[in-house]
Amino acid sequence: MCMMHCFVLCIFPGKLPRLKNSLIASYEVRRQWKQAAQAMISMQEEGIAPDALTFDALICVCEEMGQWDRATAWLEHAQEQGHLRCEDELGVLDLHRIRSAGTAQTVLRWWLRRMRSRALAPLDVRAAGQGTRIILESATRGATMSRKSKNVRTCSASLSEADIPLQIRDLPDQIQVVTGWGKHSTVFGYSPVKERVLALLGGLNSPFIVPEYNIGCVVAERGEVRAWLVRDELLSLVRFLGGNRAALRRNFNPMGVDTQTS
Repeated sequence: MCMMHCFVLCIFPGKLPRLKNSLIASYEVRRQWKQAAQAMISMQEEGIAPDALTFDALICVCEEMGQWDRATAWLEHAQEQGHLRCEDELGVLDLHRIRSAGTAQTVLRWWLRRMRSRALAPLDVRAAGQGTRIILESATRGATMSRKSKNVRTCSASLSEADIPLQIRDLPDQIQVVTGWGKHSTVFGYSPVKERVLALLGGLNSPFIVPEYNIGCVVAERGEVRAWLVRDELLSLVRFLGGNRAALRRNFNPMGVDTQTS
């Protein structure tokens, strides 16, 4: 435990949740991801529940310091506790409540991975791979139990679109990332979250654009997104088969993308 942490515990015992948030935020400013992670672990061991701001600060510093796997792990931990759930089932990723550009980048990368899985997973159970079949069969059992019916014999016949797990459901007609103040934002101004999203998606040669009717989001059509995700996946496979063993590790990390924000 660092000296600053001890000072906080001894001098302000009645205000620990707020002060520990401030402590983690201070590590974020100083780009000290290890200390921030340790403070979070200590906070949880002491029974203090972190809030969205706590997770935002920790995820941001991990992301900005290149600790992408750790940032993603903390994001998933936050979501398990009800924080930073930015995705809905209609193809909208809402980032406008995210405070920091680094956390927005983590959420966007996590979401793009999920979208890639959805684009690649076949919904025809006869052609599906083993992993997809397991997901479909598990969903079928759950749907069957909820309906109290024993007449369903096949996965493909038993599942409605709503029953199909989100991670393998087909992509929606239009896919949207909200970076402003809502679905119809016309608010002008600088947003580090929006700048980071545009830089990352631009660096990845994505089909997302800022529509004229709403400057607070980026949108793309399903066919364009599927083609983009599948094309790059196939290119990675070609490179891998050609001898580049690192090619299949493509996971939307922002390497080589100019994402500097002031």
